[in-house]
Amino acid sequence: MKKLNLPAGISSLSIGKRILGSFLDGLFCLALMGLLYIVLGRPVVLNNNGYNEMTSTRAEFIEGPGILDKSERGEYTFKNFADYDEASGEYGYQKYEELTWNYFTVFLPNHDEYLFTPEKFVKTQGQKLSSFDESKRHDAAYVGQWTFENFFQSDYYVAAKTGDTPDYTKRPVLSDMAKEEENGKLKYHRALRAYFYSYESEKGAYVEAGHNLVRQPRLTEIDASISQKQWAATIPSIVIAPLVFYYLIPSLLPNGRTLGKLIVGAAVLDERGFTASRSQILIRSVLPTALWFLLIMPWIYVAVLAFLFAIALLYMFVVMSPSGQGLYDRLAHTVVINGRTSIWFRSQEEMDEYIETHPKSSLAKSRQNGSKAPSYAPTKEEYGVLDSSMIGQARKTAETIESFDEFESREEKKEPAPTLKPREESKEDPVIEQSQEQTTLEKEEENFTDDPK
Repeated sequence: MKKLNLPAGISSLSIGKRILGSFLDGLFCLALMGLLYIVLGRPVVLNNNGYNEMTSTRAEFIEGPGILDKSERGEYTFKNFADYDEASGEYGYQKYEELTWNYFTVFLPNHDEYLFTPEKFVKTQGQKLSSFDESKRHDAAYVGQWTFENFFQSDYYVAAKTGDTPDYTKRPVLSDMAKEEENGKLKYHRALRAYFYSYESEKGAYVEAGHNLVRQPRLTEIDASISQKQWAATIPSIVIAPLVFYYLIPSLLPNGRTLGKLIVGAAVLDERGFTASRSQILIRSVLPTALWFLLIMPWIYVAVLAFLFAIALLYMFVVMSPSGQGLYDRLAHTVVINGRTSIWFRSQEEMDEYIETHPKSSLAKSRQNGSKAPSYAPTKEEYGVLDSSMIGQARKTAETIESFDEFESREEKKEPAPTLKPREESKEDPVIEQSQEQTTLEKEEENFTDDPK
């Protein structure tokens, strides 16, 4: 990859400014994405693809058993009961015990869409969960025994009995050890609470019930459907915003500028150093636009990593390129330059014509000296021709000449400008008025004097 030989007057753009311009473009694009999602994604796409109905179904599924609380932010959390409630004289473990037993022995048997042993349900206690015979889910004794053996059998609980026979249709009872009292309270009431829900870690029989609920396959299906609908609502934002910032704006603004390039003063030229064609600008805009489309992938983490990797790869290409061209510049045969310190022409013919008609310009002197420097200091006259920044001054000077030939002749021969015809002296202040005319004339002569260098 060879370094480009750009015409004198073209100043390269530092890599720092180039990165800053791209960063600003990215921020603008993300801001527009967020705005589009607010005004288009949520109210239009989500409301018309069954999203609200699906979120209501999810809420009903989770809240149905009544074993979890819902926070103000809409998140579901475990219920938190104190070890002992002095006002009611009720122990916290008793509430957890009731919730756990009822979930497995009352709620699950009466709701066939919930499974007793979801595929991903693993006990936090480190014990192996025994298999469950779904054909016996309505057998109260079988369900009670399965629940007791997996979630209650311990030093704290024993099976309830009818006579001398264990009765698994009834809630388990405390063992003799757990019934011990101290100062009028159960000695082990804190340990009993921790058996269902530990302060130190989210473990216990009640926690198992919560894990059983959130691992239900039906809930997994609902969450997947909601995620898919949310992803669909982001597609318009991800597509429209990059098209606006990386395709539409560069095609409308001069020299392929984006908003970021405008801020840092960058411009896009043909790799020969002349004004890039509209087709080159559009070809160059394809890759940066397509780069954002990576975020359309439904796997958000994969999409973001792929997007960041692609950006890093493209900028490595710019840094390693002797010409400072990115991959999209190579495809479109363009180059990014400093638009604030550079002057350029539409074609080689236009530049030659300018040099021929302005032999004393810095650009002509640069060519005469055989200079191939990437930049130089253009005169005000050159900026006036190319950037129209001298229009105001030229308009004032035009008042003192009768034709353009007279102006060029004056420049070449360095003849002094003709003296303005004196106006009628004002009776009020003739001295001040004459002084103002002389000052104006001196400024006009200074503006159109060739660069002494």
